[in-house]
Amino acid sequence: MSWSQDGKSLIYKFDATIANKGLDINEVLKKIKATPKKNKANGQPSLVVLNGQDKFDASTRTNGFSLQDNRNIQKNNEPHNVFGFG
Repeated sequence: MSWSQDGKSLIYKFDATIANKGLDINEVLKKIKATPKKNKANGQPSLVVLNGQDKFDASTRTNGFSLQDNRNIQKNNEPHNVFGFG
């Protein structure tokens, strides 16, 4: 998996001769990063840089992440959004 030259597309290359080798969504997430135009914009405390690894860290409660009521994600005791599929 790699980024296109212009950095706008994620390219997944696979060998069709290998059985049962599907796309691992967690590997896709690890490649993604979103950066807001203004970090911590007024009235939007959860508008921060998002990394694809964040969802995994939240589910394992590592790297400063925690889950409040098993659904509200926080990083260092601040609200935090994460990427997800589904």
